[in-house]
Amino acid sequence: MERNLISRPLAKATDVPIYVLTVDEENGQRKAHCAAVFEGLKLKPIFITGFRWDNLPSDNAYSVWKNRFFTKRSLSDQEVAVYLGHRKIWSKILDSRNEVSLIVEDDLSIIDHCNFFNVMEGASSSLSWDILKLFDFAPKRIVATHDWHGVKIVDYKYPASGLVAYLITRDAASRLLKRQRFFRPVDEDISWCWEFDLCVRSVSPNIVDEVSHQLGGSLIEESRFAERQRKNLLRSLVGMASAGVKQIRARRHLKRILSHTK
Repeated sequence: MERNLISRPLAKATDVPIYVLTVDEENGQRKAHCAAVFEGLKLKPIFITGFRWDNLPSDNAYSVWKNRFFTKRSLSDQEVAVYLGHRKIWSKILDSRNEVSLIVEDDLSIIDHCNFFNVMEGASSSLSWDILKLFDFAPKRIVATHDWHGVKIVDYKYPASGLVAYLITRDAASRLLKRQRFFRPVDEDISWCWEFDLCVRSVSPNIVDEVSHQLGGSLIEESRFAERQRKNLLRSLVGMASAGVKQIRARRHLKRILSHTK
């Protein structure tokens, strides 16, 4: 797929819908925090209630068996709930008429307001990515840099962790939802972007931050730590083999992406 860095007229920042994933109560701290963030920017987000880890649907799409065979650790209930929440928003995007949407989690903080507005105004004018991340946790080595509406966007050797805020096209949402049974955390699945034939790029440096430590802490990080402690030799070997495959396929995918980027 050929990807031009600029292809359509700029839109207003308010033209891009903003979906906020939350499980907070109506007057909860996280929801109030996120509402205040966007109210200060005169933007109106759409709050989407996700799934609670202590009340997961019995027919959820998490595949325990695929997880055991293809990943180094099990998913916690919190990670399953987060993945289901993102899938719920992707489905809503397909039901809408918008070509590009912003998805954020309720613990974000915007640290570069100028570039945030530049990104939102340019969001629907580019075919240079399928997903554009505004935050990365521990990003990898930068392989390529592009100027996009005055904002630096980059290709890492493969996408880093974290889905605090990201732009996504309708087509990308459709491709992600074709995976009927997931077995990795949602941010890790997106880092295996070649499996969905997606171009995932990032704004660099981060223009938003994650502030869960100010809002009662991150339950998902606590759950991930607990799962990492449950190590066994076989799962460790699976993890090493998976990491090797990822390195090879990431290089091939990025080479193809860059060869079609102008």
